[in-house]
Amino acid sequence: MKYIVLAIFLFFALVLKGQVAPKATLIDVHNNNDFTGFQMLDSSIKNARIIMTGENHTYVNFNGHLEMKMLRLLNQKVGLKNFIIELGEARAHYLNRYINNADSFAEKNLKATTSPRYMDLFKRIRKYNLSLPDSLKVNIHGIDVERFYDLPLMRLAELMEVENVPQNLKSLAETVRGTATYLRKFGLADYEQAKSPLKASSNKEYQYFYINPTVKDIVRFWDSLNPDIRIWLGNKYMETEIAVNWLKQYLQWKKYENTTYQYIWREENIYKNLVQLLDNNPNEKYYGQFGRCHIAYEEQNGDCSWYGYHSVVNKLRTRYYKDKNAVLSIGIFYRGNSDNANFSDVENREDLNKEITTLADETKSHTVSLFNLNEAEKMTQLKNKFSFVIIDNKFIIDAEKDSVASEIEEIRSSSKSEFIPYTAIGFGLFSVLNTDNVFNQHVSANGFTSELKRGSWISVDWNIVSEDITVNFGYAFMGMNQVYSTDSGILKYGANLFNFKILAHPFQYKNLQVCAGIQLGLGREKVEWIPKNMDFTRISSIQNFHNPIGVVAPVVRVQARLTEYIYVSTELSRSFDLSKNQWYYSKSTQKYGSENTVTKGLENYFLGINLGIAILDY
Repeated sequence: MKYIVLAIFLFFALVLKGQVAPKATLIDVHNNNDFTGFQMLDSSIKNARIIMTGENHTYVNFNGHLEMKMLRLLNQKVGLKNFIIELGEARAHYLNRYINNADSFAEKNLKATTSPRYMDLFKRIRKYNLSLPDSLKVNIHGIDVERFYDLPLMRLAELMEVENVPQNLKSLAETVRGTATYLRKFGLADYEQAKSPLKASSNKEYQYFYINPTVKDIVRFWDSLNPDIRIWLGNKYMETEIAVNWLKQYLQWKKYENTTYQYIWREENIYKNLVQLLDNNPNEKYYGQFGRCHIAYEEQNGDCSWYGYHSVVNKLRTRYYKDKNAVLSIGIFYRGNSDNANFSDVENREDLNKEITTLADETKSHTVSLFNLNEAEKMTQLKNKFSFVIIDNKFIIDAEKDSVASEIEEIRSSSKSEFIPYTAIGFGLFSVLNTDNVFNQHVSANGFTSELKRGSWISVDWNIVSEDITVNFGYAFMGMNQVYSTDSGILKYGANLFNFKILAHPFQYKNLQVCAGIQLGLGREKVEWIPKNMDFTRISSIQNFHNPIGVVAPVVRVQARLTEYIYVSTELSRSFDLSKNQWYYSKSTQKYGSENTVTKGLENYFLGINLGIAILDY
C-alpha cells in the first residue's frame, strides 16, 4: 500500500514540476463592461501610476479592441483618465478636439492621416468619453517625437488663416495652406479607398510633389522672416510656433534615419515627455499601448533589432521611481500568427520563444487569455520584461457585439454634442392649404368661378444648420396661374417672396431636428389681365397690377440629413399679412381699388417639402 501511495506522490510531483505555465484566465476584449478575468490585475493597477500594454503593431484590429478595453477598465476601476499614445503632440491635439467636442475639422484631419482601423478606435474612445462625467473624461497625451509631417502642417495652415498677409510672407502662407489642403484632399481619398478596397484608388492619376523639401523650405522661411511673422500673427504667434517646432522635430527624426542615434534619441524624448507629465500632475495615473520593445523592464540587446536599448519603462524603473510597482507592463502575443515583428532575432532568443510557446499552449483557439507571470516560476525571460502576458489565440471579434457603425449612430442619436453643423442648398415645393381666400372671394363676388386652387410655390433656400438653430434665407415664387377666362380676356395671378427664417431645435436626434421658429418675408402679388382678340395696335391693353406684401409666420419644421450630401425637410407655416393690401398699377404708385377688398396678401396655411444638397461645415 505504501508503494502505491509513494508512486502517486511521485507522479504528482513530476506533473507539478513540469507545469511551469500558470493557468490561462479567459478575458473578453469587446467594448463592454464585462471585466471577467481581469481581476488578477486589480492589485497591480491600484499601485501603479503607469500601466503599459505592449503590442505587435501588425495586428491592428485586435490591438485596437484590447486598447479600448484596457482604457475602459482602468477608467472605471481606478479613475484613470490619461491616455498616452505612441505618437506626437500634433495627433494628440486633434484627438482631444475630436473626442471632447463636436469638432468636424479635427475629425476630417484625423481621417486624412489615419487608417480606418485606428479611426475606429478613436470613434470608440469618443463615444465612451461622451458618456462620462467631466471628472472622468479621457484626455490624450502625445509623448512621442513627431515622426510625420501631415498633422503639423495641417495645424500650421489652420493657424495661418489670418487676413492681410504681408507681401513678403505670401509665399510662406500660401505654401503652407496649399500643402495642407493637398494632404487633406488625397488623405481623405486614401481613407475612403481603404474603407472600400474594391473601389479604384483616386490617387493614381495624380503626380505627387516632394513634401520633405517643402517642409524644409517652410521652416527656413519661418526662421529667416521670424520678426515679420511675429507682427503678422500677433497673439496667434505662440501657438503657431509650437506647430513649427513639431515640423522641426520631424526633420530631426528624418536626419537621424537608419542610425543607432535615431531610436535612442526618440526613446529618451519619450521618457522626458512622460516625466514632465508625471511631474506636472503628481496625482494622475497614465495608460498607453506601445510597441512591446518600448515597455520591457530590462535593457534589450537584439529585440526589435536594437542594442543597448533602454525602453521608456526601463528608464522609469531605474531613473525615476524607486518603487518598481509604480510601473506595470503587460506583454501581448499572438498564437498561430507570424509574430516576429518585435522579436526578430529568433536564433538568439530561443529561450524567450520557448516560454511564449509554453503559455500559448495553455490557450484555446479563438480566445484571449491573461497570465500572471508571478505564478510562473521558471519563465525568467518573460518575467524580466513583463508582469503579465495576454495571448490572442486567433480571437474573432463578434460584429454584432462590437460594431463601430452602430456605436457612432448611438452617439449621434443620444448626444447633442455629437451633431455636426452643416449648410445646405435646397429646392422646395409649397402648396396653399386654404383656397377660400379673399382673392377667390373677390373673384366670386364679381360673378366668376376662380380656377386658382392650390397655387404651387417653388423655392430656393440656403440653410445654415448649427447645433441649436437653423437660419434660412430663401426666395419663393408662384408662376402666373390662370384665375379665370371669359370671352373678353384671361386673368392671371402670381407672387414672389424673399424670406428669412430662424428656427430653434427643441428636439434633436442623430442627423434629425424638429424645429420651431418664425419667418419674415417681403415680396409682391401680381395680377395680369390679357384681353382676347388683341392686335399689335392694342397691345397696351394688357394690364398689370401688383400688391406689395410683408408677412410674418410661425413655422414648424422637421429636417434631416439623410446621407452626407442629401438634405430634406418638410414644414408647416401660418402666415399673417403685415401690408396695407393695396393694389397698384404696375410700375407706378397709382392705386387700384380700395384697401383690403381684393386680397389679404399671403395670409394662409402653407405646407411644403424641401430637398437639397448638404455641405458639411468643415
